[in-house]
Amino acid sequence: MTVETGARLHFGLLDMTGDLGRVDISLGVALTNPRLVVRASPAHDVTTNAFPELARLAVERLNEHYGLRKGLKVEVLESYPQHVGLGFTTQALLSVAAAYNALYERKATVRELARIVRRGGTSGIGVAAFEAGGFLLDGGHSFGPGKEKDQFLPSSDSTSPPPPLLFRAELPDDWVFDVLVPESPPGLSGKPEIDFFRSTCPVHPCETSRIAHVILSCILPSVMERNITTFARGINLLATLGFKRRETEIQSQSVKELIKTLCNVNDSTIALGISSFGPTIFMIAQSKTRNRRRGNIRSCLRSIARHTSIQHFEARCRNQGAIILTNGRQSI
Repeated sequence: MTVETGARLHFGLLDMTGDLGRVDISLGVALTNPRLVVRASPAHDVTTNAFPELARLAVERLNEHYGLRKGLKVEVLESYPQHVGLGFTTQALLSVAAAYNALYERKATVRELARIVRRGGTSGIGVAAFEAGGFLLDGGHSFGPGKEKDQFLPSSDSTSPPPPLLFRAELPDDWVFDVLVPESPPGLSGKPEIDFFRSTCPVHPCETSRIAHVILSCILPSVMERNITTFARGINLLATLGFKRRETEIQSQSVKELIKTLCNVNDSTIALGISSFGPTIFMIAQSKTRNRRRGNIRSCLRSIARHTSIQHFEARCRNQGAIILTNGRQSI
C-alpha cells in the first residue's frame, strides 16, 4: 500500500498570550509540492530506508495504544527535508500511522491517529493538512490550570489533542507558491525550541489583538473573495507581529539577507515570509503576476545561488488530504 501527502506552510501561531483562556491558534496551508510518498507492508519489525527514528516511534506508540506487537516495512519513494519549516515530522508520523491503520485494520480517524502518535499538541495545521488539505485555521487549545495546556509548549513536547478546525477553504489554482529552502542551520527543534517558547511567551496582548484584526478583516475575507492583493497584505503584516515576528528575528543572517533581497524584487501583490521556524521562505503570487516578474525573481535567485545553495519548489494549494491506497483503492 502507499501513502502520499504534501508539505505545509505555517503562517504563524496567532495567540501566544493566553489571557482569554486559549492559546496557539494556527494559520497555514497544505502544498502540492514537495511531497512525501511511502510504500508500506506488514513486517515483524520496523525497517525503512529513511527517517528510521520517526518510523519506529510511530509504530511503538501505535503498538502501545492497541496492545499489539506489529512491525512495518516502510519504503520512502519521495521525500523532503526535515526541520526546515515544512512540517515533515507530522507528515512522516501520520503517513506511517495511516499505513499501520490500514494494514492492521484499526479503523481510526486521522485525528485519532494524530493523538496516538502525539502530533497536533500546539499547531493543528499539519494534522488538518493530512486530513483534508486546503487553507486552514485551527482553534488552538484551552489554557490554564486543569485545561488542555497550562504552559507554552511546541507540539513535540505537548500531549494535548489536535485542536478543532475553525476554517478551511480551497485556494485558486492560479495562486502559485514559490518555496525556497536555503542552505542554513535547521529550524529550532528539541530543547532549543522548548526554550524559545518559554522565553518568548506570553506575547503582549496588543500584538495578539492586532493579529486577530488582520485575520478577520483581511486574510479570511480575501480568501473567500479570492483577492490576492489583500491576502498578500495580510500575510505580510503577520510577519511583523507576535510569535511570527520573533521566529523571523532568530533566522540566520544569510536568511535575513535573502528575505531582504526578495522584498526588493517583489511588490505589494506578493506575499513573502518564513514558514514556521524556517529557514524555508515562501512567496505567494497570482500566476500572471509571477510570470510578469519571473525574470527578476530568477535573476535574484541566480545571484543568491552564487553564495548559498537553495532548493526551489513550485507548488499550489493542495486542496485534498493524504491519499492512502490499498490494492489500488483509496482507503481514507
